[in-house]
Amino acid sequence: MGQKTWADAIRELWRSAARHKITSAVVALCVAGSLAGIAVASSGSGSGSGRAAKAADPVAPAFSFPALGHSGQRVTLGDYSGQPVIVNFFASWCITCKQETPLLARFFIRKGLHNAEAPTGENTEGKKRRSPLELMQVIYNRVIVLAMRRKPLALAVGVLAVIGGALTLQHIPQRFFPFAERDQFVVDVWLPEGWKVEATDSAVRRIEAVLGHEKEVVNYTSFVGSSAPRFYYNVNPQLPDKNYAQLLVATTSAEATTHLVEALRPKLAQAAPEARVFLRELQQGPVQEA
Repeated sequence: MGQKTWADAIRELWRSAARHKITSAVVALCVAGSLAGIAVASSGSGSGSGRAAKAADPVAPAFSFPALGHSGQRVTLGDYSGQPVIVNFFASWCITCKQETPLLARFFIRKGLHNAEAPTGENTEGKKRRSPLELMQVIYNRVIVLAMRRKPLALAVGVLAVIGGALTLQHIPQRFFPFAERDQFVVDVWLPEGWKVEATDSAVRRIEAVLGHEKEVVNYTSFVGSSAPRFYYNVNPQLPDKNYAQLLVATTSAEATTHLVEALRPKLAQAAPEARVFLRELQQGPVQEA
């Protein structure tokens, strides 16, 4: 049996189709229908994509919301018309969502706060007046560029800044709790144990005479044999005692209280040498005992 060529195969297919005319017609109709369906589907999808391409881009609704930290002010989307805007909404408990904030901040720092492609003559007044954040960004960028160009100098400046900070820290008074910054201070007077209340009263009179000559002292109140009632949350009243007295002094201002206390310490100690005189500014923190 010899090998058949393409011409022999086509002639045999034609003879078979001629013998089975009905079957050949059905097969031809199926093939034609399939080709027609494919053509209609492709034309429909092409026209749909053309209509979608011609349709206008969707416009975001002009919503607004309150500005954080500015009571009564609102931020509207229309204020940023013509500029790329990213609005990020996420729940406070979403840890993964919070990681987007540094990425967005980095984008805005590198991109800038305003649209750099705005026309030259548009909003010239806003360009002339820069916000403090923009000025800080410009200065920061220039310093970083200069530091990267002169790395040894930048490293030396950093080391000197740390050393200078350590030296300066030695001359700054250290306090764990800050002062209350009030125009008042307290004077506690302790005489030796067993002294009579008359001796305590005499020492208080001499202290009052010194306070009366100070211009920054507005008024004062003396309590001999006991302390003042509780007037501040962490100043505990003292139990009554014959050799104890307390003076509550009001000054002209909170700023005057600090240097007035420093100046009065040696003066009051000289006015009542037989007593121990303690001057205290009101401060935050735990309870203060006399």
